[in-house]
Order: sequence, then C-alpha cells, then structure tokens
Amino acid sequence: MEMEMEMEMEMEMEMEMEMEMEMEMEMEMEMEMEMEMEMEMEMEMEMEMEMEMEMEMEMEMEMEMEMEMEMEMKFTPDHVTCPTCSHCVFQQLKSLLLLLLL
Repeated sequence: MEMEMEMEMEMEMEMEMEMEMEMEMEMEMEMEMEMEMEMEMEMEMEMEMEMEMEMEMEMEMEMEMEMEMEMEMKFTPDHVTCPTCSHCVFQQLKSLLLLLLL
C-alpha cells in the first residue's frame, strides 16, 4: 500500500514537472513572438525612414529643377519686356533687387 502511494506521489511530481516544462516552453514561445513583433516594427520603421529619405530626395530634385528652370528663363527671354506683363514685371523687380544687393 505504501509503495502504491509513493508511486502515485512520484507520478504526480512528474506530471507537475511536465506541466512546468510546458509552461516554460509556452513562455519561451511568447518571448520569441514578442521578439519577432519587435523586429517587424523595426523593419517598418526603417522602411518609413527610407520612404522619408526618398521623399526628401524627390523634393530636392524638384527644387533643383525649379532653379534650373528659373535660370533658363533668365538667360532666354522669350519675349520683349513689357510693363504690363506680370512675368516681365516680376523679372524687372528681381533684377532691380539683384542690382541693389550687388
């Protein structure tokens, strides 16, 4: 009878140990999942950063293009300056400002 009790106790202990092991495994799995989630978040952040960088580059390119266009307009007047045309008035103002700054 006593042997049986001991055996039962041992079995229970083993079961408990197994349960604990399972719990630990689950915890580890959860930790891994969290790590993966963090990695994904980091990847997303990096992607966003890259996107922002690309946007900035595009903006810079656009600015450069605009600058080039302005330069071309300065060097190639496509019509005679007239006092009423807004483009000409603007050009005149700009040249006056440039003269004043020099």
